[in-house]
Amino acid sequence: MKIRQRTFFLLAAALGLCQMGAGAPGALPKGGVWSLAGAMPEPRQEAGIAAFGNMLYVIGGYGTDQIPSTLVQVYDAAAKQWKQLAPMPPPRHAIGAGVVGNRIYLPGGSIVQGGRAPGTTPIMDTFEPN
Repeated sequence: MKIRQRTFFLLAAALGLCQMGAGAPGALPKGGVWSLAGAMPEPRQEAGIAAFGNMLYVIGGYGTDQIPSTLVQVYDAAAKQWKQLAPMPPPRHAIGAGVVGNRIYLPGGSIVQGGRAPGTTPIMDTFEPN
C-alpha cells in the first residue's frame, strides 16, 4: 500500500496537483467516507461510465464471462436503485464515455474478447437518456 501511495503522490506532484508539506496550497485533500451505494445487478469491468443528471450510466464492458457486452445499466442516485436499459449495439469493452449536452458519447473501444488488434474500433455511438 505504501508503494501505491508514494507512486500516486509522485505522479500527482509531477502533474502539479500537490506540493510538499502539510496544508500547502494545492495539497491533496484527506478524509472522506466510503459507503456502499448499491450492488450492481450485473458486475462489470472495462465499461464506459458517464454521469448524467442524478444518474450513473454503466455501458458495455465485460461481465464475469469476459465476452464484450451490450448491457446498459443505470444507477439512480436519488432512488438508490439500478435498472437495465436498451442494449448498446455492437458489444464493446474498454470504451470511454462522456456527456455533451443531452447525449452520452461512446467513442472507440474493442469489439473482440481480450481486446487485441484488430479488435479496436472507430465506432462512435451516442445515447440520449430520456
